[in-house]
Amino acid sequence: MLAKPNTGMPALVLGTIALLVPRRTRGSALLALGAAVVVASAMLAYVHTSLIRQWQVYSKLNSRFLPQGYLEAIVWDRDPYWGLAKLSVYVALFPALLWVLWRTGLDMKRRQLGPVHILAVGGCLLTIIGFGTNAEFHIVDSPMLLLGAVLLGALSWTSFKWFESGYFYALYFLLVIAAFFCGTRERMQGVGVWGQDSCGVWLERASDPFFGNFKACSPFFSVLHETDRIVAAHPGARVFFGPRMEFMYAREHVPSPEGLPLWWHPGTSFPVSDEQAILNAWQANHFGLIVFLHDDRTRMPKAILDEISRDYVGNNYGPDLPGALGLARIDVYTPK
Repeated sequence: MLAKPNTGMPALVLGTIALLVPRRTRGSALLALGAAVVVASAMLAYVHTSLIRQWQVYSKLNSRFLPQGYLEAIVWDRDPYWGLAKLSVYVALFPALLWVLWRTGLDMKRRQLGPVHILAVGGCLLTIIGFGTNAEFHIVDSPMLLLGAVLLGALSWTSFKWFESGYFYALYFLLVIAAFFCGTRERMQGVGVWGQDSCGVWLERASDPFFGNFKACSPFFSVLHETDRIVAAHPGARVFFGPRMEFMYAREHVPSPEGLPLWWHPGTSFPVSDEQAILNAWQANHFGLIVFLHDDRTRMPKAILDEISRDYVGNNYGPDLPGALGLARIDVYTPK
């Protein structure tokens, strides 16, 4: 129902095809598919939408199908750390990919293709698509290829034996890489100020009416307190919270803007073709208060940013925390 259009939906289609190919499972597969459609339609109707509407939205998210991330950090935007991480995953998975293709080609000549081959080759294809379209560390996309190789190997264990040791060495290698990047919080380094090392050095525990009792970096609590003060100082104002602050709508008990995306990622959270409609929605909301974290405007449409520059005046807030490196800064804009 809410699947990633580049890998989640193709995986659902792939599994459905694999179930429909054998005659002995075709009837039960059709019944399960029909039941899934009915349940999904009922759930979507409860939130005032439909499968057709979902398909219309997903079909417009075309940037999730543009294979442009294969050589990022390797050939362009070179980054030794990130580029080496990508190359290591490529090297580890390449033998498994070759084996799946070789084994499928051999069975094709023998006219022994079946649903497992669909899953194995499809898993390789989905992994390759994910490599090029997901803005994630590539190890996240590797399980589909690895699982496909295991399923295919289970059909013919004799031909899999020669590949077995290399396959599991690749698994161990990927596990070490995953553990390293998990321990270093590698993925979080690219998600803005909340993930930067400087935010997590000065930890404190606090009680918050929305988050409860938890431990976080000092600048985080400072941002919460400053935002509370700013919103309280503008009673009745229509509020917009910028990127990485979307959770503040729930915390501050203010309605989220109508007609704007849940988060700002053109081609993923909203179709690029809808930018004019989003601009119209922005103008219709008549915001009396705009709040940014460290003036973070990541991926917001230029037309909206131009409106802010033209129609609003900004002020900076935030206490000077020891070593906070300015992460607690709140940028506030009000109408001129």
